Amino acid sequence: ALPQVEAASRRITTTGMATSPDGAFGVSSIGIEPEGEAPVNLIAQPENIVAGRFLTAADRDMVYIGKGLAIAMGVGAGDRFILVGTNTHDQSRQRTMTVAGVYDLNMPDLEKQTMYISLGEAQELYSLEGKTTEVVIMLKQLGQEQAVIKKLAPLFPDSEIDSWETNYPEMQNALGTKTRAMEVFSIIMLFIAGIGMTMIILLGDIDLSVG
Repeated sequence: ALPQVEAASRRITTTGMATSPDGAFGVSSIGIEPEGEAPVNLIAQPENIVAGRFLTAADRDMVYIGKGLAIAMGVGAGDRFILVGTNTHDQSRQRTMTVAGVYDLNMPDLEKQTMYISLGEAQELYSLEGKTTEVVIMLKQLGQEQAVIKKLAPLFPDSEIDSWETNYPEMQNALGTKTRAMEVFSIIMLFIAGIGMTMIILLGDIDLSVG
């Protein structure tokens, strides 16, 4: 309903450990609604997909990764690696994931830290059926974050609302030289009302960095 907003999409974000013959790598594992983010998220634009394809909502055991992570792990589209972690019941989970596609934003450090799976996959993997940990809101232009936060805060008093500068401080230097990326990644994170603070506590048990 806010004129500054280009799109909003539900997500599940956790930390994870991806392993391949080339080593083990700590990553943020982000479950997304692919169809909702495809029109507005820079990682999904055809010119930035260097191998394979973007995700679909029906994907299971499929992952979408950045070129930086692909190089570090020694994998490409169609290759497989292991994702290891625990779900919300402290049960150890291990799943073999196939690389659906690889994106390249020319930000290798950021790309090495982030991988994407479908929201349905994340809900199943982490025993969060029907739940979400956050909503990402993509704005039409940079600089409107605080105005949007100010309007949303009274509507979600028990939730945490942050700008991309707070959530992704490492992006500021990179985005300073990539205006187009700034426009797409100009986001605020909104923890869903009614789930927000509960999910923050719950995510303390969703730790994929398990040996």
